[in-house]
Amino acid sequence: MTCATPNMQSLLQQIPAGISSIKRILLLTDGTVTDILRAHLQEPIDVIRLKQAPSRSPEVNQALGITSGTPVVFRHSLIQGKQSSTPLIMASSILVPERLPEDLKQKIAQPEMAIGWAIQSARVETYREILDIGELDESVTVEDYDGDPLTLHFSLQRRYRIMIEGQPCIHIQERFTDSF
Repeated sequence: MTCATPNMQSLLQQIPAGISSIKRILLLTDGTVTDILRAHLQEPIDVIRLKQAPSRSPEVNQALGITSGTPVVFRHSLIQGKQSSTPLIMASSILVPERLPEDLKQKIAQPEMAIGWAIQSARVETYREILDIGELDESVTVEDYDGDPLTLHFSLQRRYRIMIEGQPCIHIQERFTDSF
């Protein structure tokens, strides 16, 4: 007898061979990755919001059920070890503000607030649906605390959406660095 959902069975088959147990857990969790990283790395985790700006969706987003022109908020964050400053994950999110509770919107507006932490703090009941996971070979250059360029290489990614009251509200892509 199998206990995994059909979607989980499919996701398990998508996991690349040879990746570490912690990355397998992070790819498949429907929990808060920052808490898992804190426990695994035994250090606090910093969330550095690189950009957060209201905009309009440039295209249809089926995961969110929105059309081109829908008001959205684009958010890009870097998740890193607080003491080590080791970059761990780059998160790119699309939020549909009209579907978010007011308290959650206010918490997400705080620069140091991870989306998962904001949801917990606002005590919002959610359902997270992993859409896909897979390998990635991508490099991105961002600015560090001092404004110096920092190039990050990503080898794995996952995309998921967060549902509130049955509506898709947040679409997130997390790209994992090779540093852990």
